[in-house]
Amino acid sequence: MRWIKPLGLIFLVTLLLLIVGLSFTLHQKIKQAEITNLTWSLGHLGFNSLELENISATYQQQQHIRLENVQVHWTDISTWFDSSFQITTLAIENAQLQLTFQKRIEGQVPNKETPLEFSWPKTPEEWQANSFLSERLPWLALLPKKTVIKHFSFSRHCPEGLCSLTGQLSASIETRQTTQQSMPLQANFQGLISNPISPDNQLSFQLKAALSSEKLPSLQLQLSLDNSLNLTLNNEIRLHRDLSSENQLYTSLQLSGTIPNPIWFKTLENWSGLKLTEATLLQLHQQASTPVNIDILNNMPLTSVTLLVKQLSSTNPKIKKTATTEPSPFSKPVEFVSKLSTQFEMNIELPKPIPIPAIGLLQGTLKAKLKLQQGLLQNYQLHASGNLSEHAFSEKLKAFGQFKGLDIAKISFDLNSQIRSQKNDLANIPFNLSLNSVTPTMSKSQLRLVTQGELFIGDNPRLKLYDARITLQQPALTIQVTSDQPHYDIQNLALNIPFTADYQNQVFTFKSPSALIKSDVKIVDQSNGASLAIFNQSSLQLNRLNVHLRTDPINPLTWSLSSKKTVLNAQFTSPPLKAKNLQVSLTSLQLNNSDNGLSSHPVQINAHYNVSTARLEQAKLVPQFWSAKGVLSGGVDDFKFSGRISNASELSIKHNSRWKNQNLSSTWSLEPLFFLGGNPLKKSFSFWPQELTLASGQMALQGQLKFNFKLLKAPLAALSGTVNADIKQVSGLYQQTAFSQISVLSALNLNNKHFNVSLPTLQITRVNHGLIAGPVQMTARYEGALANPLKGVLEIETLRSGLFNGQAWLDPQIINLSKPFKTTLHLKDIDIEELLKQHPTSNLKGKGLIDGTLPLEIDLTTESPSFLIQQGLVTSQASGGLLQYQPEAKSGIGKSNQGMQLVLDVLDDFHYTLLQSSVSIGVDQKLNLGLTLKGQNPNVEKGRAINLNINLEEDLPSLITSMQITNQVSETIKRRVQEKIRQQSNQEK
Repeated sequence: MRWIKPLGLIFLVTLLLLIVGLSFTLHQKIKQAEITNLTWSLGHLGFNSLELENISATYQQQQHIRLENVQVHWTDISTWFDSSFQITTLAIENAQLQLTFQKRIEGQVPNKETPLEFSWPKTPEEWQANSFLSERLPWLALLPKKTVIKHFSFSRHCPEGLCSLTGQLSASIETRQTTQQSMPLQANFQGLISNPISPDNQLSFQLKAALSSEKLPSLQLQLSLDNSLNLTLNNEIRLHRDLSSENQLYTSLQLSGTIPNPIWFKTLENWSGLKLTEATLLQLHQQASTPVNIDILNNMPLTSVTLLVKQLSSTNPKIKKTATTEPSPFSKPVEFVSKLSTQFEMNIELPKPIPIPAIGLLQGTLKAKLKLQQGLLQNYQLHASGNLSEHAFSEKLKAFGQFKGLDIAKISFDLNSQIRSQKNDLANIPFNLSLNSVTPTMSKSQLRLVTQGELFIGDNPRLKLYDARITLQQPALTIQVTSDQPHYDIQNLALNIPFTADYQNQVFTFKSPSALIKSDVKIVDQSNGASLAIFNQSSLQLNRLNVHLRTDPINPLTWSLSSKKTVLNAQFTSPPLKAKNLQVSLTSLQLNNSDNGLSSHPVQINAHYNVSTARLEQAKLVPQFWSAKGVLSGGVDDFKFSGRISNASELSIKHNSRWKNQNLSSTWSLEPLFFLGGNPLKKSFSFWPQELTLASGQMALQGQLKFNFKLLKAPLAALSGTVNADIKQVSGLYQQTAFSQISVLSALNLNNKHFNVSLPTLQITRVNHGLIAGPVQMTARYEGALANPLKGVLEIETLRSGLFNGQAWLDPQIINLSKPFKTTLHLKDIDIEELLKQHPTSNLKGKGLIDGTLPLEIDLTTESPSFLIQQGLVTSQASGGLLQYQPEAKSGIGKSNQGMQLVLDVLDDFHYTLLQSSVSIGVDQKLNLGLTLKGQNPNVEKGRAINLNINLEEDLPSLITSMQITNQVSETIKRRVQEKIRQQSNQEK
């Protein structure tokens, strides 16, 4: 017996080495299987049983598993090294599975999966269930004959929190007894699904599965939800004795019952992330239990089933949409379909609306039939009709917030599809589709879409719509883009768009020969509710409209829009502007963002434009026809447009403009005006002085203007720019003044509510206001505020005029026109003979030259400007001169007054050595002259020296009026003077 001890020692060492080896091997296998954090607590180990108090592990760092009170029983020790070994019982007191999600490490390559190899039996013996299952499903041999999980829990993170599933599982399987006629596999799973929002309201379900071993394998699944909705799935293989190609996999699916309560869907929302609208949930609460009935039948040859299995398993399903050349499972659908045989029928009846997650409430029927024989179509029919309400599109519009009033809550649909060609294939599937909004009254949105189409499922799938038309009647719609921008109130919106559409290779093309949109639009200021613009009776027509969109997983969405001709007609009002019969026409319109977002202005626009209105009304404009035409191009936020603006009065302006960052800038020029043929300015602008008439000469204007629309509420501050004027030899009339050959070079600058005018050159050949003056020369500068343009500051460098063959001028000075000012008029070499020629009498003649100064006090701040002269003085030059006064009633005056007779005799031929006069004009506009004369008359008292003091008073306005009537002035001025006299006379009465 001494050998027993060494033998036991050897056995122990060998056992330890075996355990170490097995442990190392098991460790490597566990590591390869991505199992980490594996821990367990052993309760009992026997020859045919194992008990673990608990076991826990983590799989792929995402799935955490914990089992408690695990009991495993297997067959007798004599079967350990026999193929009859089997685990007989697996019992688990508590099983917990928690699923967490981790982001995949960048650059990490997913594990490649081994493609599934699958083939059908070749002989009747192979079709026996045991051999079929053991060879095609070898993992069934590892399953226990009986499995019981008393308590099972599964938890995962849902959008609203932690979701959980609890329940119990029992299953049994028989794979050894070849004569047993009962089900070889049975499973029963009962449980509850809860969500974090309402954990007390749980969804109950029961799942039963059975796999038959009678002659041929068949699978039956039964699912019951809340004891109201039942789903039954049967799969059965039907064989012909000769194992011909007619061998079938028969599948039937039936869903029947009533819709569970809304809590079921709320739970489903949290588990799946598919949202139901609040309106849908509310309707589920209000409506009675809705019946559901869905039947699907399909017979498919086993050869087609093999093809389908291989096709589905040929590609790694984890591949995401990236730039890859790896083919998809159905990269060649025509080739796949050409080998497929099946007979499929579907019948769905939804008599009442039922909720479809992420879609809405669906009601209607669907009937479909399909029969393929090796890709040849034997029969194909599809008809679906019903209503879709509370759909996702309507809810998204409401949630979007930018569209208010667009209510398409319920849509009826009708879809028909039937192969009409003789090709007997499914490469081209034609269909007819009709969509209509269902509204209780005409006061809501009325949408209709009618189209024929064709689905191409060849190597390059394609969807094509033709003979399509969409119409929309929308009584009222409000569009609010942003809270700080104006909103758009749209009334009586009507769309009528015939079109064709095409989608292929992630490219969508939309074409319409003529799209028509009609509406009344009001643009409203968000801050105060005031109307910024109104388009009444507007219609927008787009001819030969093309829209092209392209998208793929790598590049952003690119699109383009083109229209051969786009025409907008409307009655436009934008206080204080009004345009009657406004028409905006865009030809060769191009809109696109094809630069792939690399530009700061991704949306580009190009077009030729033509804008016209039969009558443009504005306070500063004479109502008449206006038009503008040219080209525009650039980004939506930065585009340029140039062309010509003209009107019915032959006023024409060329411009080159730019819109950028809400700033409108323009370089413009007015085509030269020749006033001999008329005055387009007077016929175009109402602020043109009506008593200013231009009879000849020419004018050219050009400049630059900029308007900042960010300062729209303060338009004077928003305006800036320059205006350059070149006026040549312009003659005409202003009120009772005639002027000849005015030539001006001037520059106007506008900036920050202020302006300044530079007059480097102003020349007037002649001015006639009763008195004739000229030529006039002036160099000056004027600054003022746009709000009060006549109350600025005038800086005079030169102001000189010819007067009675002499000169009159003002000294260089700065004058503030916003308050009364004083200045001095200087006179030099004034010819008395020329002065008396313009006086309205022919009885007084004279010769000589005089000089003088006239202090002026001028006030332009009052409604009636005042003009005063205080202590003015004129004096004859040393050479003296001659006065001859010979009135017609001379003899009569002398007879009554001898002193007067002497004066008249002296003045009959008075040779003066001094002529001096004080001059004043008061507020009563009376001209007072204190005249001092020294000299002699050779024919009176032997020519002795005589001194005369004469005081004269004259009503200055009447004097000027008399001079205007008697002097050589135009008939127009005479009529204006006479009209003024009549008006004054009527006022005095």
